Amino acid sequence: MPLVSVAMTTYNGERYLREQLDSIFRQTVQDFELVIRDDCSSDGTWQIVQDYAGRFPCIRAVRNERNVGFRQNFADALSLCTGDFVAFADQDDVWTERHLELLLGSIGDKDLACADAELVDETLHPLQLRMHEVCHLSRPFADERSLRYFLFCGHNFVQGAAMLVRRSFLLQHIPIPELAEFHDYWFALHAALGNGIAYSFEPVLLYRQHGGNVTEMNTTSLLRRTVTAIRLRGEHREHKRRQIALLELLLAEHQGQDGEAALQDCLGFFRAWEAKRSPSYVYFFLKNYKLTHASESFAGIVPEFVYLLFF
Repeated sequence: MPLVSVAMTTYNGERYLREQLDSIFRQTVQDFELVIRDDCSSDGTWQIVQDYAGRFPCIRAVRNERNVGFRQNFADALSLCTGDFVAFADQDDVWTERHLELLLGSIGDKDLACADAELVDETLHPLQLRMHEVCHLSRPFADERSLRYFLFCGHNFVQGAAMLVRRSFLLQHIPIPELAEFHDYWFALHAALGNGIAYSFEPVLLYRQHGGNVTEMNTTSLLRRTVTAIRLRGEHREHKRRQIALLELLLAEHQGQDGEAALQDCLGFFRAWEAKRSPSYVYFFLKNYKLTHASESFAGIVPEFVYLLFF
């Protein structure tokens, strides 16, 4: 049985797939299997997968008979993993050589380990931006309480492509419900309520931006964030309603357990917004700003007040 299972789903990814596969096989830790599930690609993706599978016996590759979509394909890939730990790999990124080494070294007795990522353009040119900046995470968490508040208030700093989970933990929290829009956030929420999350500010991958992603990801500018707040007001409202339903689900599962108080507080925060009780919303926001934003300053408060006052 391998130490780590690397789970990758592919779909029409021939342009960047070879670079990613090469980076995985340059790892300083080589005790892994690579599980690839292709969702009926119509380009040369499957041919590339077959070529690498012929060269590397640790690859277990399956091609779907029909297109099933990302969620089902991802779930099917996870079902094939056999390692003690599971890492997730996107088809278009590039891993650093110490990707697995760093995550394995930091997980300790936690359920999940995650690290930073460096944003790059299509040609891997650095964009001078890290994922922790995109997520407005400017310092290590002081304790589990601050991590929970930050996460429960919708700030997902755990990127699936830069994380490692125990397979025993993963099996406890699949299938992922439709309510959970992103698998990494679902696992992060449960890890925060379980044995915790280990986070490293050292980048473990080059996170490739292509298409329209480059400008959308560069949200560290206060002006840009405020303009984005106005432009995406409809999506933001839907996000908060989804967050309420997700926190209610978690609260029902964790009554009387560690983390219940943080869930109750953050759920009250969102319910105050939904009921348009601005004083309650503002009070919670100011009282818990340092916990919910993990920021050294109040620079991020302006976009939140744009949401609060106008939407």
